[in-house]
Amino acid sequence: KDVHLLAEAFRTGRCQEQEVMEGSRYWTRKVVPVWTTGSSWWPFGNGNAGKVTQRGALVLVHDETDQREKARQLAVLSTMIKEVHHRVKNNLQTVASILRMQGRRTDDPEIRLQLTEAVNRVMAVAVIHEFLSREDDQMINVRDVCQRIITQTQRAAVAPGKLINMSVQGPPIYLPSQQATACALVANELVLNALEHAFHGRDSGAVSLQLTDKGDQMALVVTDDGVG
Repeated sequence: KDVHLLAEAFRTGRCQEQEVMEGSRYWTRKVVPVWTTGSSWWPFGNGNAGKVTQRGALVLVHDETDQREKARQLAVLSTMIKEVHHRVKNNLQTVASILRMQGRRTDDPEIRLQLTEAVNRVMAVAVIHEFLSREDDQMINVRDVCQRIITQTQRAAVAPGKLINMSVQGPPIYLPSQQATACALVANELVLNALEHAFHGRDSGAVSLQLTDKGDQMALVVTDDGVG
């Protein structure tokens, strides 16, 4: 079964590899050409002293079955975890929708404001689960999360008729999901606070969210050009 690999290795002078399945087992076969410097000692010299000559090949056979099975199990587990995050995200969005409907039914501005803030907090957590439902890695790009948060906040919390420019600056910064969730909630609260207090009596303004990577730490700063 390895003759054709040997022939190809001798013909090309390069390593050859093949994966095959026999029954329920997966095998990897590799052929590695062996090169040596020609000898001047008879009977191996043959006038090849000092020349690089192909002397033979190493044939390596490795059983990949266990590794394949582990990889399959990990893939199944990863898919299940993503599905859980997807369902959590959908449930949180449902909660946010219920709170939104409740806010539309009330005539009290203070209650409407509190419900709007609650919606944004729920959606900030939902964003994290959305990212986790799509990515294989459990590390979250905080910059992308913050961008999604200000987009959601602009739609939900900026009063009609006001022109508030919102932006995120800084490099991509990756955090574990738990820290990214805390960061998302902090960013959400700071942005909501800016929108609530910065632009009284004004129809336009700007809110900026700046991320800075400090090695083993990160800084998140929200600034506005409002009244205070």
